[in-house]
Amino acid sequence: MYFSITYIYFRFLGLKPALEEELLNLSDGYEVWSRFNSFLQTETNIAFDKLKAYFMSERQKLIKVALALMFQQHRAVLRVLLETEDALLVYCARFSTIESELCCGLRERDFRRVFQESQSDVRELVEFFLKPQAYRPPYVGGNRLGLILMELRRQFILGGCYPSQYEILPMPIESKLGTDSPTENYIL
Repeated sequence: MYFSITYIYFRFLGLKPALEEELLNLSDGYEVWSRFNSFLQTETNIAFDKLKAYFMSERQKLIKVALALMFQQHRAVLRVLLETEDALLVYCARFSTIESELCCGLRERDFRRVFQESQSDVRELVEFFLKPQAYRPPYVGGNRLGLILMELRRQFILGGCYPSQYEILPMPIESKLGTDSPTENYIL
């Protein structure tokens, strides 16, 4: 697994075939990663933004695949996703540097208030989340997890999935829709 991932990095970054062969001939995965990362830090002039963009896109692809598998395995949770129909899905959580692009950066209670005060429609809100981080207000994320869930919902619907096909998730409506509790949506 380490070798296939390293191979993908080489193709994306356009590194020399001699270095590729040297690293792929190593048998210890840890040694491959440590040499590869030290090479990236010392000998290449690859922009940090290029590396960051690659890792973020790969991470989001992995999240999408994992969520699709979860929905396929838990049919009641899939029904909850399908019941949202064409609604905008927003992953509400406080801003943190690790999850800044995955969440919207606000708790649900705060997001509802901001959305109500701004009197924006859903299209404006989606465009707001799709802007680069430099053009959004401080501490507002990109809601990538919400957008991934919307893509998955669309894929399932186009694949012929309907809420009536699946069992109901046994939970109260407040759990599905959220509450105004001040302790809701904290990231620890």
